[in-house]
Amino acid sequence: MTQPRPGGGPGSESWNEPGAPGYSNGRPEGGPGGFQASSASEDRGGDADAPRVARLTVASIDVWSALKVSFLLSVASAIALVIAVCVLWMVLSAMGVFDSLNDMLNTLGLDQSETSFDIYDYVGFGKILSISIVLGAVNALIMTALSTVGVLLYNLSSGLVGGIRVTLSDD
Repeated sequence: MTQPRPGGGPGSESWNEPGAPGYSNGRPEGGPGGFQASSASEDRGGDADAPRVARLTVASIDVWSALKVSFLLSVASAIALVIAVCVLWMVLSAMGVFDSLNDMLNTLGLDQSETSFDIYDYVGFGKILSISIVLGAVNALIMTALSTVGVLLYNLSSGLVGGIRVTLSDD
Protein backbone atom coordinates (compact mmCIF):
# COMPACT_ATOMS: atom_id res chain seq x y z
CA MET A 1 0.00 0.00 0.00
CA THR A 2 1.41 3.37 -0.88
CA GLN A 3 1.17 6.38 1.34
CA PRO A 4 2.15 9.90 0.45
CA ARG A 5 5.02 11.36 2.41
CA PRO A 6 3.75 13.77 5.07
CA GLY A 7 4.09 17.35 3.93
CA GLY A 8 3.50 16.53 0.26
CA GLY A 9 6.79 18.03 -0.89
CA PRO A 10 9.13 16.64 -3.54
CA GLY A 11 9.39 12.88 -3.47
CA SER A 12 6.01 12.48 -1.80
CA GLU A 13 4.42 10.53 -4.62
CA SER A 14 5.31 6.94 -3.62
CA TRP A 15 7.85 6.57 -0.86
CA ASN A 16 6.74 3.06 0.20
CA GLU A 17 6.98 1.38 -3.19
CA PRO A 18 9.99 -0.59 -4.37
CA GLY A 19 11.68 1.31 -7.15
CA ALA A 20 10.82 4.63 -5.53
CA PRO A 21 13.49 6.99 -4.27
CA GLY A 22 15.06 5.59 -1.10
CA TYR A 23 14.73 1.96 -2.23
CA SER A 24 17.25 -0.36 -3.77
CA ASN A 25 16.44 -3.90 -4.90
CA GLY A 26 12.98 -3.74 -3.36
CA ARG A 27 14.33 -2.99 0.15
CA PRO A 28 14.52 0.34 1.92
CA GLU A 29 17.92 1.95 1.95
CA GLY A 30 19.66 2.76 5.17
CA GLY A 31 19.39 -0.43 7.23
CA PRO A 32 16.64 -2.55 8.70
CA GLY A 33 13.14 -1.16 8.55
CA GLY A 34 14.18 1.76 6.38
CA PHE A 35 15.75 3.52 9.37
CA GLN A 36 18.82 5.47 8.54
CA ALA A 37 20.72 6.72 11.57
CA SER A 38 23.16 9.49 11.07
CA SER A 39 26.72 8.34 11.22
CA ALA A 40 28.77 8.78 14.35
CA SER A 41 31.16 11.14 12.59
CA GLU A 42 28.27 13.50 11.82
CA ASP A 43 26.93 13.40 15.39
CA ARG A 44 30.21 13.60 17.25
CA GLY A 45 32.18 15.92 15.02
CA GLY A 46 34.34 13.32 13.28
CA ASP A 47 34.83 10.78 16.11
CA ALA A 48 34.49 7.43 14.31
CA ASP A 49 34.48 5.35 17.53
CA ALA A 50 31.50 7.12 19.09
CA PRO A 51 28.25 5.11 19.24
CA ARG A 52 25.35 5.99 16.98
CA VAL A 53 22.29 7.33 18.75
CA ALA A 54 18.70 7.24 17.53
CA ARG A 55 15.90 9.10 19.26
CA LEU A 56 12.48 7.60 18.52
CA THR A 57 8.94 8.17 19.79
CA VAL A 58 6.42 5.40 20.40
CA ALA A 59 3.36 7.24 19.17
CA SER A 60 0.87 4.34 19.19
CA ILE A 61 0.64 0.59 19.67
CA ASP A 62 -1.45 -1.62 17.39
CA VAL A 63 -4.34 -2.90 19.51
CA TRP A 64 -4.74 -6.19 17.63
CA SER A 65 -1.04 -7.03 18.00
CA ALA A 66 -1.11 -6.16 21.68
CA LEU A 67 -4.21 -8.34 22.14
CA LYS A 68 -2.54 -11.32 20.47
CA VAL A 69 0.70 -10.97 22.41
CA SER A 70 -1.03 -10.47 25.74
CA PHE A 71 -3.28 -13.47 25.10
CA LEU A 72 -0.31 -15.70 24.30
CA LEU A 73 1.60 -14.52 27.37
CA SER A 74 -1.41 -14.94 29.65
CA VAL A 75 -2.05 -18.48 28.32
CA ALA A 76 1.60 -19.27 28.95
CA SER A 77 1.27 -17.99 32.52
CA ALA A 78 -1.88 -20.10 32.99
CA ILE A 79 0.00 -23.20 31.82
CA ALA A 80 2.86 -22.33 34.18
CA LEU A 81 0.35 -21.96 37.04
CA VAL A 82 -1.18 -25.39 36.40
CA ILE A 83 2.26 -27.04 36.20
CA ALA A 84 3.40 -25.30 39.39
CA VAL A 85 0.28 -26.40 41.27
CA CYS A 86 0.74 -29.99 40.07
CA VAL A 87 4.39 -30.06 41.12
CA LEU A 88 3.61 -28.48 44.49
CA TRP A 89 0.82 -30.97 45.18
CA MET A 90 3.05 -33.92 44.23
CA VAL A 91 5.89 -32.68 46.45
CA LEU A 92 3.56 -32.14 49.41
CA SER A 93 2.00 -35.56 48.87
CA ALA A 94 5.39 -37.27 48.59
CA MET A 95 6.53 -35.57 51.80
CA GLY A 96 3.48 -36.95 53.59
CA VAL A 97 2.00 -33.58 54.49
CA PHE A 98 -1.56 -34.60 53.67
CA ASP A 99 -1.27 -37.86 55.64
CA SER A 100 0.13 -35.96 58.63
CA LEU A 101 -2.77 -33.49 58.42
CA ASN A 102 -5.20 -36.42 58.25
CA ASP A 103 -3.68 -38.00 61.37
CA MET A 104 -3.62 -34.69 63.26
CA LEU A 105 -7.24 -33.84 62.39
CA ASN A 106 -8.40 -37.34 63.32
CA THR A 107 -6.68 -37.08 66.73
CA LEU A 108 -8.51 -33.80 67.34
CA GLY A 109 -11.80 -35.69 67.32
CA LEU A 110 -12.97 -35.50 63.73
CA ASP A 111 -13.03 -39.32 63.47
CA GLN A 112 -15.87 -39.71 66.01
CA SER A 113 -18.49 -39.24 63.34
CA GLU A 114 -19.88 -42.12 61.30
CA THR A 115 -17.12 -41.84 58.74
CA SER A 116 -13.55 -40.85 59.39
CA PHE A 117 -12.24 -37.56 58.10
CA ASP A 118 -10.16 -37.74 54.92
CA ILE A 119 -8.40 -34.59 53.73
CA TYR A 120 -8.09 -36.01 50.23
CA ASP A 121 -11.84 -35.43 49.83
CA TYR A 122 -11.07 -31.70 49.96
CA VAL A 123 -7.57 -31.39 48.49
CA GLY A 124 -7.41 -34.34 46.13
CA PHE A 125 -5.25 -34.06 43.04
CA GLY A 126 -8.24 -33.92 40.66
CA LYS A 127 -9.96 -31.13 42.57
CA ILE A 128 -6.82 -29.05 42.93
CA LEU A 129 -5.97 -29.50 39.25
CA SER A 130 -9.51 -28.54 38.18
CA ILE A 131 -9.48 -25.42 40.34
CA SER A 132 -6.07 -24.35 39.03
CA ILE A 133 -7.19 -24.81 35.40
CA VAL A 134 -10.31 -22.70 35.97
CA LEU A 135 -8.35 -20.00 37.79
CA GLY A 136 -5.71 -20.00 35.05
CA ALA A 137 -8.34 -19.58 32.34
CA VAL A 138 -10.08 -16.74 34.20
CA ASN A 139 -6.70 -15.12 34.87
CA ALA A 140 -5.80 -15.37 31.17
CA LEU A 141 -9.03 -13.65 30.13
CA ILE A 142 -8.64 -10.89 32.71
CA MET A 143 -4.98 -10.26 31.84
CA THR A 144 -5.80 -10.12 28.12
CA ALA A 145 -8.66 -7.69 28.67
CA LEU A 146 -6.67 -5.44 31.01
CA SER A 147 -3.66 -5.25 28.74
CA THR A 148 -5.86 -4.43 25.75
CA VAL A 149 -7.59 -1.68 27.71
CA GLY A 150 -4.15 -0.44 28.76
CA VAL A 151 -3.05 -0.22 25.12
CA LEU A 152 -6.22 1.68 24.22
CA LEU A 153 -5.61 4.12 27.07
CA TYR A 154 -1.98 4.53 26.00
CA ASN A 155 -3.03 5.30 22.42
CA LEU A 156 -5.50 7.90 23.66
CA SER A 157 -3.01 9.55 26.00
CA SER A 158 -0.15 9.46 23.48
CA GLY A 159 -2.34 11.43 21.10
CA LEU A 160 -2.48 14.17 23.73
CA VAL A 161 1.10 14.17 25.02
CA GLY A 162 3.00 12.76 22.06
CA GLY A 163 3.99 9.30 23.27
CA ILE A 164 7.09 7.91 24.92
CA ARG A 165 10.50 9.00 23.69
CA VAL A 166 13.13 6.27 23.49
CA THR A 167 16.82 6.74 22.86
CA LEU A 168 18.59 3.80 21.22
CA SER A 169 22.34 3.46 21.10
CA ASP A 170 24.75 0.88 19.68
CA ASP A 171 27.20 0.94 22.59
